[in-house]
Order: sequence, then C-alpha cells, then structure tokens
Amino acid sequence: MSDDGTYTPDTNTHRYYALVNEAAERSGRHLNDARKLPELLPDVGFVKTVQKCYNTPLGLWPLDKRQKELGKVMWYIAMSGFEAYSLALLTRVLGMRLDEVMELIEEVKREISEHRIHVWNPQSVYPSLLTKFPADVTGMSCTRRSH
Repeated sequence: MSDDGTYTPDTNTHRYYALVNEAAERSGRHLNDARKLPELLPDVGFVKTVQKCYNTPLGLWPLDKRQKELGKVMWYIAMSGFEAYSLALLTRVLGMRLDEVMELIEEVKREISEHRIHVWNPQSVYPSLLTKFPADVTGMSCTRRSH
C-alpha cells in the first residue's frame, strides 16, 4: 500500500507481490492471514488477545528519522529474502521460468532501492504480555524449575 500513489499495479513491486500471493493461494497457503489471528487464537486456548497494527515502510524514503531507520531494516530483510520467498512459488506453482523470476526480482530490488515507490507494509503484532492463556490450560506451565 502507498499513501502517495507511487505503488501502483504497473510497478514491478506490485506485480511481484500479486504473483506471490496468487501462487500461495493456488498452493493452498495464505500469506496474509495475520489479521485473522484474533478470531483464530481463542480456538487454541487464548482467552485475551490484543492486536497492534503498524504500517512499516519498505526502504529509506520516509522523512521521519525513526520510520527511515525501520524502513532500512525492512529493506535489508526484503533484499535478502525476495528469492527465498518467491522462487519455489513462482516457478513450481505458476510455471514461470527461473530467468523470468530473477529478472522480476532484480527490477523490484531496483525500484525499492531507488526510492521510486513508497510502500507501507501492514504488520500485526501480538505483544506477549497482552496475550493471556487461561490458568488451567492442560500441559502448559509457567512455574519456574528449581535447579
């Protein structure tokens, strides 16, 4: 997503994420399920959950110093993970050629590194101190072991 219209369907970055999500859906995996966790967590024993949502920038384009630093971290994560995140999905599920995928990834890296697009990635965080298990959950113990 973008606040200023620089992240559009005609960017390679948008195409990359659309293809990865399409491939994941076709393979029965869902990469964007984090926002569904509040409705799923009670089914596995959580009695109280607090969800915090943040938009994190991808790249060094933000003017705010803190956002720029966060964008730098996200940039490093993205640059080192594009291939790992997508090669199998795009080649095996969508049948794209390896050279085609690698060319797309290089274009995405270039777009993000040149700061031509201003992408925000929604992040859902579940702070552990705000997520509670019931006291009587079988098999779960928070007691300290004595040495």
